[in-house]
Amino acid sequence: MRSSAVLFSLALQATNVLSHSPNSYSFDPLEHLAGTAPPFDPQDPETDPAPPQGCNVTRAAYLVRHAAIYANDFDYEEYIEPFVQKLGNTTVNWSTIPDLSFLSSWKAPISDPEIEMLTRSGKLEATGLGTKNTK
Repeated sequence: MRSSAVLFSLALQATNVLSHSPNSYSFDPLEHLAGTAPPFDPQDPETDPAPPQGCNVTRAAYLVRHAAIYANDFDYEEYIEPFVQKLGNTTVNWSTIPDLSFLSSWKAPISDPEIEMLTRSGKLEATGLGTKNTK
């Protein structure tokens, strides 16, 4: 039994599974939400975009989902709209709770007609991507 544990430990080390120390990771709940979460970069090391030695890029295809939008249908209908409805139906006096007092006058940042529309930064992002890729 002990020898299989040692072999397993050696296998983990050989595959670099243990290279990421659990103590170096800090859980951020915003990185584990649905599509309404802000974007984030993974902790993986960056890759070199250059082609391998001896290869030349002659064509490239880009698959781009979209630039920044206010919300998609699913996220709005499943998360934002129910929250706004529950907040509107509550009898809690939010102004008496210091950390949540902002909820007494909070309004949803988007409305149903704005769903899937590009944000201002999304328009700039899409324009910049198009300009960059046409060079």
